[in-house]
Amino acid sequence: MGSFPGGNVVRVTPTLSTDAYASGDVLFVATKIPNAVKNRGGVSKLKAMFVLDKDDTSDAANDIFFVFQEKEGTAPGTINSSANISDADFQANKPLGFIQLQGDRNTNGAGIQNSRLFFVNPGQGDGESSVPNLMLKADEGSTDVYVWAYLSGGTPTYSADGLELIFHIEYID
Repeated sequence: MGSFPGGNVVRVTPTLSTDAYASGDVLFVATKIPNAVKNRGGVSKLKAMFVLDKDDTSDAANDIFFVFQEKEGTAPGTINSSANISDADFQANKPLGFIQLQGDRNTNGAGIQNSRLFFVNPGQGDGESSVPNLMLKADEGSTDVYVWAYLSGGTPTYSADGLELIFHIEYID
């Protein structure tokens, strides 16, 4: 994690299953993004998000949805099983929004062969020139925000710490 004036770069490694996933499976449950906002209960803006695939499963063209929420709350299901959360529990988690890693649309602007660093875009656009524009808000008394993810395509296998999420955050208050 590294701070800069007006913002922060936060790296998070979620815990993954080491068994093969299927489309619709929970990739990982709510994972803390520490200091996602500057002040307790505050707001920030997610300027960019990248995923470093340490296991190099990039050839699987995995589509991943990342769901952001204020509270750790109720799990969306079990890791490596279909997402299954009630409407009431989902709402109680205070969802903030989602962004998507589209495996078949990710390009490598730097021209690195077999790149394992992916830009997560808001679901439309060409990746590198699109930005998430997602506001992050921490629960009262906290500076942390939570993210969980599920697969909507591909059948990857990861090591327990095979993905690193990299958040570029601009502090607002």
